[in-house]
Amino acid sequence: SHITRVALSRGHDVAGLDLLHRDEAWRLGDLPIEYHWMDLQDLTEKDVAPIVVHAAGVADVAQSARSPRLAITQTVLGTAALLEACRRKDNFAKIVIVSSLSAYGRCEIQPIPEHAPLHATTIYGAIKAAQETIALSYYRSHGLPVVICRIATIYGEAGRASLPASVFLRRAIRDEDIVLSGDGLQSRDMNYVSNCVDGLMIAIERAVPGSVYNIGSGSEITIKQLAESCVRETRSTSRIVHAPPRVGEEGRIVLDSSRARVDLGYMPAVGFEEGIARTARWFVAKYGRVEKAVANAV
Repeated sequence: SHITRVALSRGHDVAGLDLLHRDEAWRLGDLPIEYHWMDLQDLTEKDVAPIVVHAAGVADVAQSARSPRLAITQTVLGTAALLEACRRKDNFAKIVIVSSLSAYGRCEIQPIPEHAPLHATTIYGAIKAAQETIALSYYRSHGLPVVICRIATIYGEAGRASLPASVFLRRAIRDEDIVLSGDGLQSRDMNYVSNCVDGLMIAIERAVPGSVYNIGSGSEITIKQLAESCVRETRSTSRIVHAPPRVGEEGRIVLDSSRARVDLGYMPAVGFEEGIARTARWFVAKYGRVEKAVANAV
């Protein structure tokens, strides 16, 4: 929804394709786009626009672990079908594959450069790595104009319910315990959604086919810091509690985005403190007012 708004503001015509029915795609509101309810595996070249941003698939780490066959079928086979449809389309311009920092898995090099090996430790990370491999094979074999963007952990307004910031903020608004896996000292490159959209848009406009870019924030935030920020920004009384570590969870992932900065001019404009404050305001407005903020101020 965020990239749709930016693309429309820049004069693009936009078509959306999803398994979610338009009536349930509340994030899109009444945006003037062509919308198709369709599985990627049913695509033909007639359904493909000249420029594609591919973010479809099972996007949740826990869901991928619970049902790996479904996640692989939807995401990997769906990607293969999309690439084939793009290959067959006349005058096709570019496809940007939205990959993830999870494709790296555990990496000794931090911050992680694009040339680091992909050692995924989760089903989700393995699926993203598989997407990339298939897409780049289409570039090498058929000359399909493919660009890979490995994005950091996103947060922001209208965030997907399973994203860490979304989970923590909704619990904080209700003054419920915020549960962290392990000690909470595992860290992530947390990137505000508008920074990610900026990176994807300049990849569409400037990236050379066959290239791979990290789209990160340049800052490292622990899961515990994220939780504490969510509690602070909502003036919550939530406790931060700990649960056993999740199997396969990476300890530290920070992206080196210098290639995107040098090649594309990518510069994340919104830092973590500003981004999490904006995100918290949106969640409070949607899910409940924090009246105790007035009492605390007094």
